Amino acid sequence: MENRLKEIEERQIKIEQKLDMILRLLQPISQSCEGMDQHINFIEGAYSVLRSPIDLTLKAFQPLFGSNEALPELRPPQIEDN
Repeated sequence: MENRLKEIEERQIKIEQKLDMILRLLQPISQSCEGMDQHINFIEGAYSVLRSPIDLTLKAFQPLFGSNEALPELRPPQIEDN
């Protein structure tokens, strides 16, 4: 019984060490994802600010090029659950 308890404690220590290693490996990934989130938010903000002037310019030149394309929505419309 005492031997079995010792084995369980050793396995628990190994598992905790592996978990600590996994957490250390995940921290840079988490920081990188946060940086990418900030970049995406910046791009979305810039696009939403610049979309109207660009769209206006596009509409002014569409008759010259024979195109009726508008700028795409950045994100698809959200469907709300009621």
